[in-house]
Formats: sequence, C-alpha cells, structure tokens
Amino acid sequence: MNIKVLAKFYAIFGIKINILLSYAYKNAAFSKFMVQDRDKIEGLILDSGAWTLNNKKYNSKIMDVPKGLIFYFQDVEQYFNYTFNYDSDFSVGGFKTYNYCNQLEMEKAGLSPVPVVHDYYGKTEINHYIKRGYKRVALGSFEGRDYDAISYATKRLKDHGIKVHVFKMGSYATLSRLPIDSADASSWSQHAKFGCIILWNPNKPGEDKTQIFRMPDYLIRENKNVPYFDEYPLRDEIEELIYDTTSITYDDLMGLNYNLYRQVLNSFYYTQIQDIINNQR
Repeated sequence: MNIKVLAKFYAIFGIKINILLSYAYKNAAFSKFMVQDRDKIEGLILDSGAWTLNNKKYNSKIMDVPKGLIFYFQDVEQYFNYTFNYDSDFSVGGFKTYNYCNQLEMEKAGLSPVPVVHDYYGKTEINHYIKRGYKRVALGSFEGRDYDAISYATKRLKDHGIKVHVFKMGSYATLSRLPIDSADASSWSQHAKFGCIILWNPNKPGEDKTQIFRMPDYLIRENKNVPYFDEYPLRDEIEELIYDTTSITYDDLMGLNYNLYRQVLNSFYYTQIQDIINNQR
C-alpha cells in the first residue's frame, strides 16, 4: 500500500487499517507510515522481504541475512507491532540451512523477529519454536502448501497458545475456517493492477459473498468465472452497493485515478472480511 491509498482510504472510511511493509521495497515514504500517518494505521508490520530478494529475477540469491537489513531493523523496529525473520530458504529443510541461523543472527543484534515456518509436518521446526516460547509464529510458503497443511500446522501452534500469521493468504473461504490471528495478501493491489475489483456482496447466495469483476481494461486472458462489470446483469445493483458502502462511483473506477480508487475499494473488501471473520469467532 502506498501513502496515497492510505490517505484516500482513511478519508473515505475513517478506519484504521493493518499494513504490512516489506524491506525489499523500502523507500522514503516508509517514514510517513511509521511517523506522520501512523495515526491512520491500526497495526504496522515489517517483513524482511526474503521472497522478493530471492526470486528468479535476481542473478544470485541472498541467503544470509544482509547486514543492511539488520541495521535498518535496529533503527525502525520500535515503530512496528512486529517484524519477520529473514527466512531465505523456502524449502522444508530451510530451518536447518539458513532460516534459524538468520533468526539467531537478528536476535543477537537485539531484534525480535517472528520466526517463519516452512516445514508444516516435520517435528523439528515447529517443536523448536514451541519449546523456545515464541509468542507468535508465521507460516511461510512452500511448494504444495494447501489447506490441510496450514490447518495442521496452525493447530500445533495454537494448542500451545501461540499466535499464527499466514503469509500470502487472502481467501475468505480459507481464512474463515482457520483459527489464525493474522494473514497478508497482495491480491488487493494485484486485482487493481490487472483491472479487477473485489467486493463483498451481501445479496450473493451462500456463505462466501466475495464477488470479483473484470473492468473494461482487464489485462489477463479470458476467465469465464469472472464476469465483466459492464456486462453483468445486475450491474446497477452492484454500482449502488459500491456507492452506498464506499461513496466510490463507476466514474471513479474508470477515471484518471482509477487505480487509486480500485485499490481503495479492494482494501475495503479485506477490512470487511476481517471484521466478519472476527465476529464469527
């Protein structure tokens, strides 16, 4: 999320939102999140950016925790509710190769990062964090991660009173079934980036009332499961719903600042499902 989206979101709703920032994308605007606009934010979290710093577009992977990251975290950790470890190895064996070493390196520097698990079924990694008394543990990505794996790991941690964060998880259908404490997803911005809006439609049948629409500038290949907004039979009803809940108009979603308004609208959806899920518990 950028400062413009935060400002517009707060101006429309007056709601404090939870935000995750990534060290991989650090810039001068971070200070505004931490200080000037902190009163518009409920929870502020700092990720180490391990996935971004190690994805395929880089020529070489950075496996050991960068010294610059440690110095930066030392300067800013006080402004965040919590931060995450530099879990550079996303394999199920990452705990023994780099991840735990990086955890200890950051702790040695006086930091308190949340450890990130990649071996959901193994006994070593999760049991170690339980024994060491961590109050919060994150579940990171690994090849083949599915609901059963997340559910199994979550139960193991929650049985010991440990709070659980799940990375890259924004599905209502999944989140509503898991007793997790927090999650993050980039789909609010990715939907907007590729010409989609996502909303909670109380008139949609079924428990999951999530609805996604393709706008006229939709960039991805044909997807019959996602209707075009302009061609939707109940378009007027949806336009009215959007305006009544957000004051955002169709012209806003298609005008000069269309990306801003789409990101605001999509962000509002995630605050809605957050409240709905919390109220169900």
